[in-house]
Amino acid sequence: MQNETENDSVSSSEIEKKEEPKEETLGAKVFYVSKEIVITLALFLLLRNLVVQARYIPSASMHPGLLEGDRLLIELVTKNFDWISRGQIIVFYRPGDPKPTLYQLLKSSFGLHDDHAMIKRVIGMPGDVIEVIPNEGVMVNGVLFPENYTAEKSIEHFGPVTVPEGELFMMGDNRNQSSDSRFWGFLPISNIIGKAWVRFYPFDRLGLIR
Repeated sequence: MQNETENDSVSSSEIEKKEEPKEETLGAKVFYVSKEIVITLALFLLLRNLVVQARYIPSASMHPGLLEGDRLLIELVTKNFDWISRGQIIVFYRPGDPKPTLYQLLKSSFGLHDDHAMIKRVIGMPGDVIEVIPNEGVMVNGVLFPENYTAEKSIEHFGPVTVPEGELFMMGDNRNQSSDSRFWGFLPISNIIGKAWVRFYPFDRLGLIR
């Protein structure tokens, strides 16, 4: 009986030793922490690109309000376009340009954009009749459209044209140095990426986009 008890005791001790958890190595801890950081970063980038994107102004077409090199946050819009109104500044893909590839979309997740998106101001809504009068301004449905943000008046006549349903008429604020709807036609609403929200750089010009 004593031998059986001793054997039982030894067996229990051996089992306890086997069940003791092994201490994690430094490499395992580093791997675990790195994995958590990568997952958190991936989720952050995904959520960020579902809500806002960072973009920069590449040209002088939106002078004087937006200058080359300005950094903006764009509020992304994919379904509901009820917010669109005349005077709104939006970012979009130009009609006829190829949509971004998977590689470009992945790069955009890290704020690296090479899809040649454009930024212009909404001038004409569906059904509007647009005419540009040289050195005077833009006529919308026969009425001079009030604008206090343009660099100068257009020196060339355009129109009149009627904006089709589901499309917009876009113009740059720097009227004589802008490639816009006067040259490449109406913008399908489905080409919109989002609306300009806030300028975050340079810091001395930080503020909402109007």
